[in-house]
Parts: sequence; C-alpha cells; structure tokens
Amino acid sequence: ERWLVAGMAEGEVNQARRQLNVRVSGFDAPKPLSTFEQAGFDQLLLGAIAKHGYTKPTPIQCQAMPAALAGRDVVGIAK
Repeated sequence: ERWLVAGMAEGEVNQARRQLNVRVSGFDAPKPLSTFEQAGFDQLLLGAIAKHGYTKPTPIQCQAMPAALAGRDVVGIAK
C-alpha cells in the first residue's frame, strides 16, 4: 500500500467505501484511493491523465487500482 493510504484506520476505510458505494470481498483487500496521486504514478502519467480532463478516479477505480497495482485479481461489477 502507498504510504498516503496506509495510515487510514479501519473506520476511515469503511467510511470511504460507503461514500464510494463500493463493496469488497476477499482476504485483506487494499484500502481505497481518493486521488490518482495516491496510486504513486509518475508525473508523466499524472500529466496525461490531467490532459484528458480526469480530475479524480471513478469509484471503482478508487478500489480497483490499489488491488491491481498490488498484483491482486480484480472483478468489478457495476449496476
């Protein structure tokens, strides 16, 4: 986990997931991100993301990016 989210308490993580309206299952799911910067992307990639008008990750990206970047399997289901 990136240091920016590693310090989140369990209550903060649960609150963030409620606000994002995401549910997770599995063992030791990573904590969600709230910004692209928290993913640890370099400035070149962050610049490209901003250039295309993205200001913050979507709810599924907030939870899926940390898992994918950690090499975990991710399945996302949207309604």
